Amino acid sequence: MNRSSRLLLVSLALWLAGCASASAPAPGTSAVRVGGLWVGGPPSGGSVPIELTLTQRGDQASGTVEGMIRGEMVRGIVQARLNGPTVQGSILGSGRTASFSLTLEGEVLKGSIGGTGVELRRQGYLAGSIYRSTDVTPMQAP
Repeated sequence: MNRSSRLLLVSLALWLAGCASASAPAPGTSAVRVGGLWVGGPPSGGSVPIELTLTQRGDQASGTVEGMIRGEMVRGIVQARLNGPTVQGSILGSGRTASFSLTLEGEVLKGSIGGTGVELRRQGYLAGSIYRSTDVTPMQAP
């Protein structure tokens, strides 16, 4: 076997070993997938639905939100961080900053936005989300 064949076999073996290893998410990653379009509102209902779009990069999420919270139209940019199944962050815009905390339960984000209880259901995934920041090739949403 010549040198280039041995080098090729060693490279292939190392690549396969890397693909086969499974480990828990490293810091800066998240096993939870929140990237996508979420629509809903207060559990009691409301006239204007809340639309939340999130793009996820590891344990960071950003996007936009629009909807009625406590009788006030809220539009803004979302900056958030994931801690397990919980997404916590701020909405910047509409003349004020609002905080939120939402927990993923199946295909529903439940929690509060600006102190108002909400339930948002996933309507779809968005291209561009990377769920593990250690991926060499970004893993796109299915």
